[in-house]
Amino acid sequence: MKRFFTIICFALAVAVSAVAQVSVEAHLDSAHILIGSQTRLTVTVRNGASQQVVFPSFKDEQEMTRGIEVVRTEADTTSDDISNIYVLTGWDEGKYNVPALDVKVGGKDFKTNSIPLEIKTIKVDTAKADSIRPMHEIADNPYSWSEWSPLFWLSVLVLVILVVIYYLYVRLRAGKPIIGRVRFIKKLLPHEKAMQKIEKIKSEHLDESTDQKEFYTQLTDTLRQYLEDRFNIRAKEMTSSEIISRLENEEDKSKIDELREVFETADLVKFAKYSVQNNINDMYLSSVVKFIDSTKEENAPTVEKVGTKMSEKDRTKMRKRKGVRLTIALLVIAAVAILAYIVWRVIEILG
Repeated sequence: MKRFFTIICFALAVAVSAVAQVSVEAHLDSAHILIGSQTRLTVTVRNGASQQVVFPSFKDEQEMTRGIEVVRTEADTTSDDISNIYVLTGWDEGKYNVPALDVKVGGKDFKTNSIPLEIKTIKVDTAKADSIRPMHEIADNPYSWSEWSPLFWLSVLVLVILVVIYYLYVRLRAGKPIIGRVRFIKKLLPHEKAMQKIEKIKSEHLDESTDQKEFYTQLTDTLRQYLEDRFNIRAKEMTSSEIISRLENEEDKSKIDELREVFETADLVKFAKYSVQNNINDMYLSSVVKFIDSTKEENAPTVEKVGTKMSEKDRTKMRKRKGVRLTIALLVIAAVAILAYIVWRVIEILG
């Protein structure tokens, strides 16, 4: 029993000794700082490494006490003791006390010592107060739209003048009128032009003494021109067989057969001195008229825009027009003058 009591006393003595050896201290890197500057508060627990230590917690930019703000908290790992660092600052001049902080070590409460902290402002040398310049208002934008807008519109005007000068110069050099005249004329459709020529052929070849070669030449030329205008094929440069072959892809075979006979007979008359009766000529003429009538365009445009054609004499007169030349010269002078003014104003504004 005596031995057990001795062991209990020894354990209590060791525990009391361990608790007595734990200490909590706090110190500042600097007890005097300027407004907005920072100092470091280090809280150190000595001989508490084997026990759980809980330091007080502060959020960033939270006030520790009136006038003292915690910027951030850092852990100190540079020593064997357990330390926590609080970076402090202040924004009002005065003398303050960093309060005692509660620290738990092994479930027991310990308090740090309170530390004075003085926050100062920068002293102004009143002897040199005359050298301090007064505050100026924030300067506005040195360039305003009211200054630049006239120059902008003048630049646009110069561009317009240059375009007009170029237009007048090109028209003058080409010998064309300043304002081109356009007229609209009635456009004859392909079948109308062809029928006019056929009527002329009829009137010229009424009697039997008609030159058949001339008759068939005019008839086939009229037909070839109609085919070019109507079907957009180069009929004048093609042989009779080539024309027939091309038309077979576009028109009814019965129509093509009649044309084939016309071309074949015309070739015999023109190149082989073949002669046919007058009624055959009338039949072939009717075949051509029938083909044109069956293939004509009904809804094609009948009005055509035509520019005014000028003779070389008129062009020469246009080139010598003094009024246009004088206008160009005046416009050039105006453009140069406006450009000079714009440059002068820009230099003045920027200077």
